[in-house]
Amino acid sequence: SMTSELRGQIEEFYLPRQLVDAILEVGGIPRDSEEAEVGIGFLDIAGYTFLSKFLTPKENQEVLNGLYTAFNSVLRRRGGYLNKIEGDSLMFHYGGLIDARARKITNKRELQLYIARELFYTCVEMQRVSVLFNSADTRFLDDSATSHDKGALERAFAIIARLRSDDAVSNPLSAIFQIRIRIGAD
Repeated sequence: SMTSELRGQIEEFYLPRQLVDAILEVGGIPRDSEEAEVGIGFLDIAGYTFLSKFLTPKENQEVLNGLYTAFNSVLRRRGGYLNKIEGDSLMFHYGGLIDARARKITNKRELQLYIARELFYTCVEMQRVSVLFNSADTRFLDDSATSHDKGALERAFAIIARLRSDDAVSNPLSAIFQIRIRIGAD
């Protein structure tokens, strides 16, 4: 029916596919609380509030969509889980019920080492992707990148190129504009 088709579109748009797949693999959503080893990473874009003043709301959305496409490519490749996005920041994690690799590790110390290692390398790779993003270099994309992903990056790169262009000389961001991120994990 049209209602179930719309429901499917809403779920596809608002629920990360990775989360849905993990819940299906586990076989359902637990009804009771459970304790789990989890490592959390946080990332935000330094100075984005200042940058956003030079962009229209649509341009802001396009730049952020491009950035989050880039950062999501890291999470997909490393097997991390996007927890949430709020404005110019995101939170991701390893471990817990939906992390299939973590569920297979029974030794607590091994699990902690797995989580710490993945958080560390994910943070380093997010920094590397941020540098590539500034150069409009898409080498961080892998074979799983969709045309939607590539389009989001192209639109963001076009906006950044315009900010740096010669006809934006009066713009204090031209020539010096770089996306910088702050990232941490626990």
